[in-house]
Amino acid sequence: MAVVVVLVLLLAAGVLGSVARAGLYATGLYRDGGTPAVDPTVFHEASGRSTALPAQPSAPVLADASPEPGSRADAVASRIRDVGPVAGSTWGMVVDAATGETLFADRPDGDAIPASTLKVLTSLAALDIYGPDHRFDTKVLRDPADPAKLYLVGGGDPYLSKGPAGGPPARSSILDLAAATATALKDAGTPGDVEVVIDTSLFAGPGWNPDWIPVYRDYAAETSALWVDGARPRGAAIGPRDANPSQVAADAFTAELKRLGVGVSGTARGEAPADSAEVAKVSSMPVENIVELVLIYSDNDAAEVLFRHVGRAGDRSGSITDSQAAIRETLQRLGAWTEGMKIVDGSGLSRANLVSARSLTRAVELAIKEDGEKYRALATGMSVAGTEGTLAGRFVEDGTAAGRGLVRAKTGTLTNVHSLAGYVRSSDGSILVYAFLVNGEQEEYRTRVWLDRITATLSTCGCRG
Repeated sequence: MAVVVVLVLLLAAGVLGSVARAGLYATGLYRDGGTPAVDPTVFHEASGRSTALPAQPSAPVLADASPEPGSRADAVASRIRDVGPVAGSTWGMVVDAATGETLFADRPDGDAIPASTLKVLTSLAALDIYGPDHRFDTKVLRDPADPAKLYLVGGGDPYLSKGPAGGPPARSSILDLAAATATALKDAGTPGDVEVVIDTSLFAGPGWNPDWIPVYRDYAAETSALWVDGARPRGAAIGPRDANPSQVAADAFTAELKRLGVGVSGTARGEAPADSAEVAKVSSMPVENIVELVLIYSDNDAAEVLFRHVGRAGDRSGSITDSQAAIRETLQRLGAWTEGMKIVDGSGLSRANLVSARSLTRAVELAIKEDGEKYRALATGMSVAGTEGTLAGRFVEDGTAAGRGLVRAKTGTLTNVHSLAGYVRSSDGSILVYAFLVNGEQEEYRTRVWLDRITATLSTCGCRG
C-alpha cells in the first residue's frame, strides 16, 4: 500500500511518466474525471494543488473567434495520419464549422459503441424538445375531496437536493418544498395530521434499463421522477444508489414537515387526482444548466432523467420504450441520425447503443452555429483539455500538450471502448468539429492517448495553405 501511495503521489507531482501512469490506469488507480479511485485531496500537500474537479463548470477558456473558411481536407487528413494508427476498429469525422465541409472521414456513417459520448445526443434532444430555459417542477398537490392527503409529485428534477438550496447553478431543495408546504397548510388552517402520497407517475414503466448489467448499479440508479441528491447516499458518482429513491425523498420531505410542526400520519403511493390543487412547488435549474452538468461530469443518473423527459414528447409516457422512440424521432428531424443507429438508454452505459461519427458531429455543429443559441449548452458544457471535467487529467503525454485549454470534448469510456466528440479552435482560427470512436482496443490507456493526440494535432492545424 505504501508503494502504491508513493507512485500516486509521484504521478501527481509529475515525476513519473507514461509507463507508471498507464500502470496505475490499468489498476483503476488513475482515472479520467468522474470520481477518482484515490481521494484527490491526498495530492494536495504533495503537489501544492488539488486534482479534484471544480465544484461547478467554470467559464469557457476560449476567446471569441471569427474563423475564416477554407481548411484543406488533405492537410487535415495528413495531420491525422501523422499521429499513427491505433489497434481496434475506428470511426471518425472532422468538419469545418464555418463551411460545413467534411475535412476527414473514417467510416463516418458506420455504427460504433459510443459510451458516454451518447450524452451529447440525449442532451441535444432534451434541449430541442424543452428549450434551454425550461424548468422541471416538483410539486405538492391536494385533493379537494380528501384534504387529509398531500401528493408529493415528482417532476423529474435530476438535481433536487435534500440539503439547502444552492448554486450556481441553483439546485432546488426538498426542504424548501416542505417549508412552503408547511406555511400553506398553516395559512389554510388545516387541522389534524396529513398523509403524504408519493406520485412518481411522470415516467412510466421500470426504472432499471433491461440492457444494463448488474454491475452498473454502482454507476446508475433506477430512474425515478422523484429523488434527492441523485439517489446517491454517499454522494459519490461511483458507488451504491438508493434502493427506493422516491421513498428516500419522501422521508426527507416528511421529516422536515414534522420539524416545522406539521403532523404526518405516514406515507403511501398513488397518483394525484386530475383536479388536485397546487399547495407548493420548487423548480429545477434551467435545462441548459442541467445539460452542462451532465456533460462536464458525465452524470449517468441525470442523463437518464433527461432521456425519460425526451420520452414524454408528443404525449408519450416517459417509459424506456417511449424514450427510445422519441429520441430517434427527434434526432432524425435534426439530421443527427444515420441508418443503423440504435439508442437504448440516455447515458451510454449499454453496449447495445450504436451511433455514428456523423451523428455526433452534427449535434456539435448545431450547438456552435451562430444561430444555435437553443443548443449552446452542448458547447459550453464540454470539458476543456487539461483543465476541467472529465478531461482534467488528460493531455499529459507526448504529442498532446498543444491541445490543453483548446480541445473541448465529451468523453466516452467503457471497457475496450473510447471516444471523444467536440470541437477545437485551431492555430489558424478555424473551428473544427470532430468525433472519433475506437472499439475493441485492448490497451485502454494507449487508446485514450491516441484520441488526445488526434485532437491535439487538430489544434495546431494551419490547414488553409
